[in-house]
Amino acid sequence: MTAALTRIASVSSVPLQGPVNPVGCLGGVNAGSTCWTAAWYQANASSYWVHVGLCPTVHTAGESEHQVGQAVCDQSMAALVSGYDFGGTTYASSAQAHAVVALPAPVGTPVDLGAGITGVTNGPGLVAWTEGQWHLAVNFSSCPATADPQQQAISKASTIVAYLHTHLLPETMGSLSFGASCGDVSSALTTLVWAWHRTVYSVSVVGYDPIEAVQLAIAMELRS
Repeated sequence: MTAALTRIASVSSVPLQGPVNPVGCLGGVNAGSTCWTAAWYQANASSYWVHVGLCPTVHTAGESEHQVGQAVCDQSMAALVSGYDFGGTTYASSAQAHAVVALPAPVGTPVDLGAGITGVTNGPGLVAWTEGQWHLAVNFSSCPATADPQQQAISKASTIVAYLHTHLLPETMGSLSFGASCGDVSSALTTLVWAWHRTVYSVSVVGYDPIEAVQLAIAMELRS
C-alpha cells in the first residue's frame, strides 16, 4: 500500500491520504488466518484510487505497473474474500467538492439510537441519522421479514452511534452507508465519503464490520 501511494504521488496532484494502521487479517472474515495482501492503484492529475485485496492464499504472479506488494492475489478472488479501497478526487473549488457529498436530511419515523442521537426509519431494515455535517445510514432491507431487519438495523445503527460518540469522523461534510445481508459480515459493504477543501475522499470496505471501516477513515492521514 505504501509503495502504491509512493508511485501515485508522481502522477497525481491530489493531496494523498492513506490509513495509518490499515485493517488486515486480524479482523473481518479472515480472523485468525494468514492472508496475503496485494494493492492495485490508478491515478491521474486530479484523482487516485488504491484497492487492497486480502487473500487467504497467494497466487503466483509477477509485479507489474499496476500491482504492488509482496504477493499478488487474483483480483476476482480478492473481491470475494475481503478488502478495502481508498482514494480522492480534487475539484475546481471547495463548493464543487462539497456539492458531491451533500445529501438531504433523512425523513421518516423517529427512533432513539442512544447517545442523544435520534434517527429515522424509512422502510423495513432502513435507518438513517445525522451527526454534525455527516449523514449516516444502515441498510438491512435484503433480510426476510422473519429475521426482523428493522431491529437488526436499529441495533447496528446504535452500535455505530456509540462508537462515534468517542471516536470522531473528520470535521467536515460527509456520508456513511452500511449494508449487509442479515448481519452477515462477509457480505458487508461500508462506504464513507467526505469533502476536505477541494478534495473528496472515500473509503469502501468489503467483508468487515462498519466500525473497522470507520477506524480506517479516521486513520487517514496526509501523505504528500
